[in-house]
This record gives sequence, structure tokens and C-alpha cells, in this order.
Amino acid sequence: IKKNSRCDGKNIEFLSTCVDTIKWSPYGQKKKIVLTVGICQNEIRLKKKGIDFFIETAKRLSTIQFMIIGTTPEILTLAGLNLPENVKVLPKMKHEELLKYYQQSLVYCQPSRSEGIPNTLLEAMSCGCIPVGTSVDGIPEAIGRTGKIVPVGDIDLLTEAIKETLSWEDERGGVARKRIVEHF
Repeated sequence: IKKNSRCDGKNIEFLSTCVDTIKWSPYGQKKKIVLTVGICQNEIRLKKKGIDFFIETAKRLSTIQFMIIGTTPEILTLAGLNLPENVKVLPKMKHEELLKYYQQSLVYCQPSRSEGIPNTLLEAMSCGCIPVGTSVDGIPEAIGRTGKIVPVGDIDLLTEAIKETLSWEDERGGVARKRIVEHF
């Protein structure tokens, strides 16, 4: 900005990605649900968002309910991804409709191959979800020490991280929320 506007930059302020923590707040009892959200209308987006990793992890944790919001079973099938019975898929929905899903899910998983600082992760953490994500781009910055961070594509570690976070107390979601309130 300084270079292009030829100014000294004293009047420039940097604003990080942010979340309305009043709107995106916890409510009610958490259920042992692992949620991910990503608008995925084709195989490229499914791969970028790590939906294949999420589904493979769900297969290994067959007694746990997993939920994907932002795609359809048809798109998953076209991409060669077979859904286990413990995965519920909901299509893209209005932004405001996500709130109830964040509020009821104990764990939010962001298994992306590439990502900035994902708004969905920030919103879920603000609603008290315990975060699990991959060690790419802005995901570790968002999670900090409030959840688990695993290497991209390591299904064994992703499975263990989700299993571990599901055993944590609900208060850990409060720690995640506090991080969002303080930093985002």
C-alpha cells in the first residue's frame, strides 16, 4: 500500500480476519459430533478442503457421528468417495444456518490441504467447538494450543487427534472460544 499510494503509511491500520463473537457463541449441550464445513461443488474443492481425509477418518471411527456441510452425496460419489453410514452430508446453506451446527458439535475439523485463516474454523471455535486441523497456512495460527494440529494427509494422526479431542471436557471448547475472542 505504501509503495502504490506513495504515502508514509502512518494512517494505515492492519485488521486481521475477525469473527462476531456475540453472533457466533455457544448455546446448549454439545454432542459427540465431528463437523467440517466447506463449499465443495467439484473434486478439486473436495481435495483442497481435505474432505477425502475427513471421510477416511470417519470410516476408522465408525461409532462417532461425522457431518459435512457444503456438498452433496452425489458430488462425493462423482469424486469416488464412498460415504460410511456415520457421515451425514448437508448441502450448502445460508451462513446464519450454520450456527446451530457449530453449537451442537463438540469437535470442528479443518483437514485442508491449503487454506488461509478459515472463517468456518474461527466461527466454530467461537461457538465452543474443540478444533482439529492440518498444519497448513493459517490453520495453526487460528488453533494455537486450543486443539490438535496434524500434518496434511496423515490419517493415522488425524484419527488419533479426533479420538483424543472427543474425550476432552466441554471446557476445552471454552478455551478455543477465548482464543477467538482475544485474537480474532
